[in-house]
Amino acid sequence: AKESVQHVFSECPFTRQILQELNVLFLSSNREGGWKIWLAKEFIHRNQDTCKFWVITFWALWHSHNNIYHEGVHQNVYGVLVFIRAYMEELDNLDMIMVEGDALMIIKKINSLEEDKSTINVLINEIKEQVKRFVSFEFRHVHRQVNETTHLLVEEGRRLALPRFWVEEASRE
Repeated sequence: AKESVQHVFSECPFTRQILQELNVLFLSSNREGGWKIWLAKEFIHRNQDTCKFWVITFWALWHSHNNIYHEGVHQNVYGVLVFIRAYMEELDNLDMIMVEGDALMIIKKINSLEEDKSTINVLINEIKEQVKRFVSFEFRHVHRQVNETTHLLVEEGRRLALPRFWVEEASRE
């Protein structure tokens, strides 16, 4: 079968079996405008929890297909289902976060009790709104040298022609 995003997310029998097991039902099977437009329309008509579940599901399916394509490693349906359900459970029970960043201005704006009036106030306000669901949260400034691994990854990413993504935790060495 031709490997494409449309194939992985909608045509692949493995994907269809996973979606059926998870009771993922779409409003329409009409994909005349292409899979991107179809999926965007589906997301518009769903609540945030459903969209989060779908994003995790599609991410897990993409990862599974990448394992097959690049490493020849096949996962069974049950393994992918267990991963998706466990990941959702972990996210739903996540109640404390700590974010470290080297953008001092951003960290100060997020930590400030005053209303942000900068050009990025929409983003700052969205972050402040999203963290309210956590029992505790902390945003800390760290100097760029402390965040060296991240910056090396960014520089490496800029050098590469194709995008790369961490699927699991980065090495701490």
